[in-house]
Parts: sequence; C-alpha cells; structure tokens
Amino acid sequence: MDRDNVRTLLLLYQQHPCLYIVKSVDYHNRIKREKALQIICNQYTEITKEPITIEIAKKKINNLRSQYLDYLNKIKQSKASGASADEIYRPTWWLYEDMKFLDPYIAQRKGESSITERVSRNKKILESYKNIIIR
Repeated sequence: MDRDNVRTLLLLYQQHPCLYIVKSVDYHNRIKREKALQIICNQYTEITKEPITIEIAKKKINNLRSQYLDYLNKIKQSKASGASADEIYRPTWWLYEDMKFLDPYIAQRKGESSITERVSRNKKILESYKNIIIR
C-alpha cells in the first residue's frame, strides 16, 4: 500500500467516528462498526482500484493508531524529562499531522508517582497516631 493509498484509508476512517470515539454509543455497536469498515473497504477499492478486506483495513488502521500513540508517548516523555522547548521531541512521521483528529478521543492516563502516594499514606498514618496519643 503506497502513501497515497494509506492516506486515502485514513481519510475514509476519519469519516466514521463510530470506529474511534470510544465514548460514543455507536462505538459499542459491533454491527455499526462492521458496516462502517465495509463502507471504508468499498470506497477504498472504488478510489484506489485496489481491493482491500476488512481484516487488512483493521490491521492497517490499528498499526497507524499504534504508531501515532508511540509518537505521542515520545513527546510526553520528552516534556516530562524537563527538556527545554527546543529539546522536546518533534515527530517527523509523514502521517503525524493527519492523525491529530484522534487527539480529543485518546484517553490520557494521569499517573501518580509512588512517592506522592507514600507521602499521602504516611500523613494519614501520622494523623491517626496523633489522635491516639492525644486521647
């Protein structure tokens, strides 16, 4: 699949939010998702004159999403490392900008360091001991 065809597949995918908006009711409807994938495959074949199966389309889309998430993680890690604005990782992947439509729908997990967790737990323990000693 050449770059133009990959971009075509991505644009067709973007037209079917039921495939990537996890909080959507349609996302949880397997039949609607399968229909959307079938439409994508039919349109892709019509545009590119190359047949594509649902399995191949799913695999390609999944690979693109995974690659995009890898780049987002690299950016996040470079920011977390205390890098200056000039040192923050900037992806050069040719589809990076095209994949940004997914940003509002990607769940960013908020991590908490184990140090913060331990300090919080220790404060609670100290408070409980203070209550025991004061009595």
